[in-house]
Amino acid sequence: MLKQDHTPAETPNQQLYFDYLDDLRTSGKVNMFGAIPHLQKAFPELSRPEANAHFIAWMKAFGKEPAKEHFQECQTCGALAKLQKGLCPACNEKN
Repeated sequence: MLKQDHTPAETPNQQLYFDYLDDLRTSGKVNMFGAIPHLQKAFPELSRPEANAHFIAWMKAFGKEPAKEHFQECQTCGALAKLQKGLCPACNEKN
């Protein structure tokens, strides 16, 4: 959900998005200016404008808080994701 000025509204998942972006950056696998499609792949509930807004908010907050959770690379599809019960949310394959 976006506010009128196109900034992301505080959501329960915002820290999760920020943690994902922190881990994606640390992985060194992508130029962070290309991170929005990766964010959308990991979190399909985000529209392009929402993912963009969260990315911009992350950039503005970059370095202010350490990452709290870590993401892992899926061995099947290569997505950087928080595996839940050993399942990749991007491809639903067990790791």
